[in-house]
Amino acid sequence: MENMSRLIQNAASRFLVLAFLLLFMLTSCSEALETAVPTITLEPIYTVSIVEASETPTSIPEPTPNPSNQELLQFGPYYAGKSTFEFIDTSRDDRSVNITVFYPALTEREGSYMYIAKDAEPDFSAAPYPAILSSTKMANQLAPYLVSHGFTWIGVNGIDTYMKLNAEIYQQPLDLLFALDQVAENPPAGLEGLINTDVVGSIGYSFDGNNALTLSGARIDSSLYLSNCADPDNIPDWGDMSCFSCSVAQDWETFKADAEQVLTIDDDGIWQAITDQRIKAFMPLATEGYWLFDLSLIDQPILMIDSSEDSLYRENVLIFEDLPSEDKTFITILNEDHMMIYDPDIVAQLAYFATAFFGYHLQGYENYQEYLSEGTISNLEGIQWGVMNAE
Repeated sequence: MENMSRLIQNAASRFLVLAFLLLFMLTSCSEALETAVPTITLEPIYTVSIVEASETPTSIPEPTPNPSNQELLQFGPYYAGKSTFEFIDTSRDDRSVNITVFYPALTEREGSYMYIAKDAEPDFSAAPYPAILSSTKMANQLAPYLVSHGFTWIGVNGIDTYMKLNAEIYQQPLDLLFALDQVAENPPAGLEGLINTDVVGSIGYSFDGNNALTLSGARIDSSLYLSNCADPDNIPDWGDMSCFSCSVAQDWETFKADAEQVLTIDDDGIWQAITDQRIKAFMPLATEGYWLFDLSLIDQPILMIDSSEDSLYRENVLIFEDLPSEDKTFITILNEDHMMIYDPDIVAQLAYFATAFFGYHLQGYENYQEYLSEGTISNLEGIQWGVMNAE
């Protein structure tokens, strides 16, 4: 297990550098990699017939054989390409929803898997590939790695953080579902048959974690929110809830009326679920919303990860404990804070966990489940399976 821990850390040096101008610098670890990481080839990890552009994918191919843990700890066999596309949602006052699609690509470039080729020719050798859905900001950090393992990624451009509760709490999840619909109904030119929009995963970090949590079935509960904001001088202390302030509670009816232009809000104050049955698995990371969301509908596989020193950690634990899903896992990154997302070693770990989680639930790699088990994770340095300080 010590070797596995070292491999996760060393894997950081194999990707993320220069990907989408992240400005991360590699530390020299080539000598360690030569002995700790086996050589990989450019052969696909499983083989199926090429999907023609006119065919409509409905399910993923049976993946066999299962990739090993050693293969999971490094870049996969695919290079990555990306293309951008522009859409307008006329149902929401002509809201612009532009996307970046990341996908397995053919390239003559020799060298790093970190290279992302713009508008590259797609690799249909194992299409259709399951899709991951998030903001492009999240995709910029993780997509190069997951695409190399046989995923596509739909990132919505311009989705970013907001410091106080506002309409973005529902507009951003609607952006994500609109993007999924557009790619499914109007496949981008040249990518027809490449993206399996019927087998999708959702992931996000912080504000984008709220989006992933929303897409899993979390619904805004007016009564819950207003009761928590009833006394502005005595708001429950669940951590530094950066975007869920009580400000809109002072004019809730206006906020609600604006939302009702695009959402259904029941008489009991529970808002419409913003979700889709095509999304099969969810990874809300370092998220928030315990004092805002009704969680009773969340029954899909869900993996939550947060850092022990994050001011939002306790809130993440409370959310996790209230999830009704029978397939839920919590991983704690020890001795890190909310800004761990800017640490390339931590991002490498997140990419590893995301590949294992979505590989199991979307690609059907049965052995990947073990890589998220208590027995495996408990032996990784700096990582704890489950929650801590939950009292």
